[in-house]
Amino acid sequence: MKKLSVIIASTSALFLGSNAYALNVYAPYVEKGIMEIESKNRFDFDDRSSENNFRQHKFGIGYGLTSNWGLEIVGELEKENGHGYKYTATEIENIFQLTEVGQYWADVGLQASYEFKHPDGDADKVEAFLLIAKNFSKITTMANIGFEQEVGSNSNSNPEGEIKWMAKYNYTSMFNPGVEYYGEFGEITNTGDYDSQKHRLGPVIYGKLGHG
Repeated sequence: MKKLSVIIASTSALFLGSNAYALNVYAPYVEKGIMEIESKNRFDFDDRSSENNFRQHKFGIGYGLTSNWGLEIVGELEKENGHGYKYTATEIENIFQLTEVGQYWADVGLQASYEFKHPDGDADKVEAFLLIAKNFSKITTMANIGFEQEVGSNSNSNPEGEIKWMAKYNYTSMFNPGVEYYGEFGEITNTGDYDSQKHRLGPVIYGKLGHG
């Protein structure tokens, strides 16, 4: 029997600017036969009028094809200040679970995706991340280490390195306080100085409502 999991995640990003950077740390786990309906929502508040009121909404449907391969298709809507919503991208995302839970010191997986940009002149994007998770009693940590590469017209010439990290305290099933970090280091062959990079750090709350 197939199971359905519904996930609703909202992110409020302060003073981040209106790029399409994905604020999401991936877990290296796949559950065979589980279907997910996912919503990720981003709302920006910025003191620069041109950057304020940026909205991004991602809606995805995923399914665990096997015990170690999950596939998800995601659609993306964006709204900039003074403009209406437009459909901006379609992403095909794969998660591969490479180790069994608890088999080694940490659980390991791989995320690989291709994003088709729909506005004329925007480059498509390929992403690949190594996914690492480790539990320490009531503390859960996860890290994503990888790169993104634009492809097609108007694309950049070199891949850009990224790190995503989170830690949470598993207090109850409904309330798990934590922290997330996102680092964009620019082109791998030319990371530049700190001022030219993008680093984000902030508190988050995780939890489950109901059963499953």
